[in-house]
Amino acid sequence: MSKQETTLEKAAEVYASKKGDIPTTKLEDAIFKQGFIDGAKWQQEQQDNIEKLAKDYEDSVVYADKGVVYHAFIEGYNKAKNYIDKPELNDLNK
Repeated sequence: MSKQETTLEKAAEVYASKKGDIPTTKLEDAIFKQGFIDGAKWQQEQQDNIEKLAKDYEDSVVYADKGVVYHAFIEGYNKAKNYIDKPELNDLNK
């Protein structure tokens, strides 16, 4: 069992034991414990999904920004190249 699973198991035991003075059977205790574990795993999956979605969004924004920068670079490069290669097209030479 991994450290995370052991920690989750201990937390589930604590959760299951906090029922106070309400008498429960071993089966009910096991159900409480498993419900806690399943809920914690579900919550972690949701958190992982949110973090993945945020990272994907951030990556797409960075990619879009790089695309804009790259486009501006190419546009500037082409203007400079045309300025050198085709002086007749330059505003300064008209």
